Amino acid sequence: MNFGQTADVDQLLKSGDEYFRIRRYVEARTMYEQASLQDTSLYRNQALMLRRAMSWYKTGEYTKAESLLARLKVLDSKYSDYIDFFSAQCLMKIGERDSALRIFSLFQDNYPESVLSDEALYNAGVLLHLQERYRESNQLFRLIYNPSLLINGSNAPAYYKGVNTIKLGNDSAGIVQLLSLIERSPSNTFAVKAVDTIQAIHSEKKKPNTEREIILFVSVYRNNGNTAKAEQWLKEYFQRFPDDTFRGKAYFERGNVRFGQQRYKDAIADFTNAITYCKEPEIARESRLFLARCYSHSGDETKAIREYRRFAREFPNDPKAAEALWTVALLFERSGDAKNALMSYQITAQKPEPNTYRDRALFRVGLSLYKCDSLHSAREHFKNLQQKYPHTDLALQAEFWEAKSLEKLGMMAEACSLYTKLAQRPEQNYYVITARNKISYANHYGEDTKTIFINNTPEMIPKLRDIVLIGLLFGEPWGSRELQRWNKQINTSEASLFALYRVLLEMGIYDGAMRTANIIQNRYYADTTNAEILRLLYPTHYKEYFSNIRLDTISIEESLIYSIIRQESLFKIDAVSPAGALGLMQLMPSTAGAYVTALNKKNIAVEDLFVPEINLTIGINHISALFTRYNGVLPLIVSAYNAGVTIVNTWIKRYGIADLDVFIESIEYSETRSFVKEVLKNYYYYTNLYEKTQK
Repeated sequence: MNFGQTADVDQLLKSGDEYFRIRRYVEARTMYEQASLQDTSLYRNQALMLRRAMSWYKTGEYTKAESLLARLKVLDSKYSDYIDFFSAQCLMKIGERDSALRIFSLFQDNYPESVLSDEALYNAGVLLHLQERYRESNQLFRLIYNPSLLINGSNAPAYYKGVNTIKLGNDSAGIVQLLSLIERSPSNTFAVKAVDTIQAIHSEKKKPNTEREIILFVSVYRNNGNTAKAEQWLKEYFQRFPDDTFRGKAYFERGNVRFGQQRYKDAIADFTNAITYCKEPEIARESRLFLARCYSHSGDETKAIREYRRFAREFPNDPKAAEALWTVALLFERSGDAKNALMSYQITAQKPEPNTYRDRALFRVGLSLYKCDSLHSAREHFKNLQQKYPHTDLALQAEFWEAKSLEKLGMMAEACSLYTKLAQRPEQNYYVITARNKISYANHYGEDTKTIFINNTPEMIPKLRDIVLIGLLFGEPWGSRELQRWNKQINTSEASLFALYRVLLEMGIYDGAMRTANIIQNRYYADTTNAEILRLLYPTHYKEYFSNIRLDTISIEESLIYSIIRQESLFKIDAVSPAGALGLMQLMPSTAGAYVTALNKKNIAVEDLFVPEINLTIGINHISALFTRYNGVLPLIVSAYNAGVTIVNTWIKRYGIADLDVFIESIEYSETRSFVKEVLKNYYYYTNLYEKTQK
């Protein structure tokens, strides 16, 4: 992506679109304006007017955005419902509430099929509330067909209905509604608003909060990360209600706050008190589990094991009993006690459903036998798993480790036979490709005799372009909802799925294109070795930037770079993880700061990490540094990319790297373990589908 100034109108428009994609709307607007100045006919171009309008909207310039949208409203536009909706949003933002209310109120009549209808009703209800027309507001909220489809969620109408009830003079009923919202969804932002509303009423009437209210307030603030407020309410609770009904729950809440603050000693005291005083069995069970977690996090593994076992013994039918036993096994394994780990995994595997740890525990029984050098027993165990759970991922995993057991026993012919059998399977599976690597299996990718529809141009492509553009211009969730509606209306044949893939690809929605390609492959080409199909799943987007990236250390294979990008973001330029990792290579800002010299910059702004060239430069240099640190050993490089050097060095010390397959299975973070396996699988396909190239 070249963001430099240029006199070429097409390049200006392209740069504007690229800036728009990465949420740098001021720069996008500048590019659009420069293009329009050089070609004045563009001022009348509806598509560009819409981009300019949404650029103003995204930067909070609502008056200018509304002016452009108003011009578009008089034109015949395929996006008239979106233009009306966002025009009303602008009017609402700039205080012209009557005009906004008029548009929102008529929305269902004007656009009965629009995915925006419920959101328009919600906004109309909010405006009526702001105009103190509380009864009418509640009537509109009751008309919302599916509140779960609202951007603000079902709690938003519930909050306003409760407040409206209060404003209509029924404080007690309104507070009951708000407390119900809080109890149902304490982590929702509207729960915080509900707390503020209830507290304002009590303050006005000089009425103290009830014991139940205070406990619910604590839960809201804790779940929304405001531990100071949570502690303030807890202090009031223990001062006013030291021996009352919710005492156990109060200790539980304070234990959670202190657990989050890593004050494990204090949290242990609180959870112990919660178990003693709590009258709610569910809270007592949770407290017992948290008590074990506190000991584990504080490094007292002996007491942690004791408490996890006690939880499983006292609550054998609780679904979390399996989790407790699983954790006990991991703690034994971490300390090098393979025999006790084996016993705990066996007990976990025997727990009745629901037991989400069963398959993992069944495999770990065999792995523990392998680590204990009980290789004949390990082999028999893995063999039995294949017979008992055929046609499952567990069976594939067991087949690979049966071969590993045979290999370690020195039974090379039998091991090679099993590896070959596994290597010939068609699945895109980590154990299949690892078996192929073991025996240097020659996998041939060529042309399938089946017709490929990728170059067809079905009549639906123009409509699909319009749908995908909604997501780009107006944002999510609208693009996804329009696509969902299209999927319901159209029988998604192979040709139509390829049409969708084509449109997503040409519009730069690479993650969506790859998800569509995955559906195509699973539905129509499950057993194929067709290189054309596989390249849809393992693309090489953004290759044009690689040649300009300067490395501080040594060159690395492009296949490794693509493998990590694919797993991190599916090539989504503006990806954001729950943890705050950004862009193509999912970089944390703290990681990015270590590589500013590679960019000849003094610092990196957060928004810079959405620029492909910057993100790739930092990410590739980070991989290169890890490559040097770990002498090119891919499992270590990839695990450190995901979990960090410090923790990976701990795992190396704990489990060793003499057998990398064992190391990978021993990775303690399930997310990192899965990440490593997927990246190594990706690496296999990239190295086989493309020529080897160094970066």
